[in-house]
Amino acid sequence: MGSLILVALESLARQEGAKRLVCNAREDAIPFYAKNGFERRGELTDERGPVRHQQMVKTLDPMANVLRKPEWCTELQDRWGKHIPISDKMGIKIQQYTGYQFQCCAQLNPNLNPHNTLFAGSAFTLATLTGWGMAWLLMRERDLQGDIVLVDSHIRYRHPVVQNPVASTSLDGISGDLDRLESGRKARIVVRVIISSGEVEAIEFIGTYMLIPNYKALVAQKSS
Repeated sequence: MGSLILVALESLARQEGAKRLVCNAREDAIPFYAKNGFERRGELTDERGPVRHQQMVKTLDPMANVLRKPEWCTELQDRWGKHIPISDKMGIKIQQYTGYQFQCCAQLNPNLNPHNTLFAGSAFTLATLTGWGMAWLLMRERDLQGDIVLVDSHIRYRHPVVQNPVASTSLDGISGDLDRLESGRKARIVVRVIISSGEVEAIEFIGTYMLIPNYKALVAQKSS
């Protein structure tokens, strides 16, 4: 039971963007925490009474739950942090990639509007990055290189978002053809993204992305 509670707490901590878990464990509970991936920090407390405590720390890998290519997701997250720094301020994090589905989440608190719901601009940014990220991952799946540009979009705000938003897209919500990109031509794909507030599908986004070949890479590949 204790291990299940820790798993639930770790999941919540990742959703909130935490980098580590810290607790003060009773001396007799140290083996339990060590078994669940915690490490000792410092010495046992020197306190009066029969019970002493030990600080235990567990570093959280943000991609630990990603089912497919977590190293790609780490690279993508780093790319956003470097080139789109507002994404980090908004708390946008990659939550899952399976090869079929891609999910990102964000923190609600830094993205609130005066009505204490998700700001529309933040929702648009989250949806745009989710669609962009799926396009980037699809290109990686086919070992393709190029630039990704949003050229058209439509968004519908159906319900207010009152919980941490989760944006999802999948292969079923994508149309277009990457074969053109593979042959050295520009390609377009249309990506449908749904932003959920808890169990409610609150926002629908449809974005058209232009995929522009990396011509230098293509020339180098043909000449090698």
